[in-house]
Amino acid sequence: MSSEKVTEKLHHDSQFFFFVGEKVTVNQGVLTGAQIKEAIRGAGKTVDPAHTLVLEGHGDDADRPIGDGEQVDLSHGKEEHGAKHFHCRPNADFGG
Repeated sequence: MSSEKVTEKLHHDSQFFFFVGEKVTVNQGVLTGAQIKEAIRGAGKTVDPAHTLVLEGHGDDADRPIGDGEQVDLSHGKEEHGAKHFHCRPNADFGG
């Protein structure tokens, strides 16, 4: 039964998240950072693929960079804090 719950959580018909305050709807519950960037571009938003995707922290939680290969669970049920919010920032490379 627990494997059914995992499968159910990973294959939602529709999920959404916010990118800089704009709602983006996707057809999967778990996406990689690269797939999230692709979904953002597919929704007509501008995102530089070389920039770092950032998951905004909730409450006192710090913002967290998301790598292109890192999976993010986009579900936002009772145990979550609502829909995920993202923004992008240029990679910091000041060492030159």
